[in-house]
Amino acid sequence: MSTLNHIFSKRELLILEVLGRRRMTIEEISRKVFEQTKKPFDDKISIANSISRINKKCVHHKLKWSLHKRRKDNTPLTIKKEFK
Repeated sequence: MSTLNHIFSKRELLILEVLGRRRMTIEEISRKVFEQTKKPFDDKISIANSISRINKKCVHHKLKWSLHKRRKDNTPLTIKKEFK
């Protein structure tokens, strides 16, 4: 985990910790990430942007996993950490 501290920001690490190996929606992740602090106005956009940054860093640092987004029909977008 120490190498991840040098790659990811505190918020990105918190998102990864909250997500673990589960599949969650952006709203569920947002609720968990901001449960101890004041939720920003654009909380879901902030989480979505962090997820995009995490994926870009995974590619840049050639990590063996990334966050996969999946949407089935009209269901909410779900995020899950998957290994390559």
